Amino acid sequence: ALRPHNFEAAAALRALYRDGGQEPLLLGVLDVLVEHSPELESRQAVLQEMSEVAERVGRDEIFGVLRRRFLLQADEEATGRLEELAGELGRDLELAQVYLRSAEERRAGPQARDLFLKAGRLFDEKLPRPKDALSAYRAALALDPDNDTAREALERLLQEQNDPKALIEMLRAQIKREPGSAPLALAKIGGVQERELS
Repeated sequence: ALRPHNFEAAAALRALYRDGGQEPLLLGVLDVLVEHSPELESRQAVLQEMSEVAERVGRDEIFGVLRRRFLLQADEEATGRLEELAGELGRDLELAQVYLRSAEERRAGPQARDLFLKAGRLFDEKLPRPKDALSAYRAALALDPDNDTAREALERLLQEQNDPKALIEMLRAQIKREPGSAPLALAKIGGVQERELS
């Protein structure tokens, strides 16, 4: 009964836990209500109540509420506080996963691209997870083939990971997209091939 899985039970327990001062249990109930609330407005109201309760419970709980809030509406306030707490609590991996999930839900557009870039940076700079960073940067580049940040990060990571085949493929794709980049890209391809031969 502590972690109800249906809306009716959660609604009944909400008042009981609130009146009894059982704030950690109340957070679990509110989480169920957010998950099953039919309208965005009611979810936002429950999230607001969750935020207030989490502030009295602890920083891990605040992080959880901010994560849920970010996935629901990704406002700047939630994003900034979520990033700050992730760093303080050592939860950069969870933050990167939140960014990936949110980007995948959006599927396209500048917001999705930016979220893939943020996830890539976390995997690359804060978490030693180059394969995940490569995947996130590739997803950002797929959404925005002209994105210099993603392309430069991919190029660097592919060199660090000693993946000349993938690096050459990326540079050739760049030449097809941007014929003006051919001289520099061809020089890079030549450098990669030369290192392979030596």
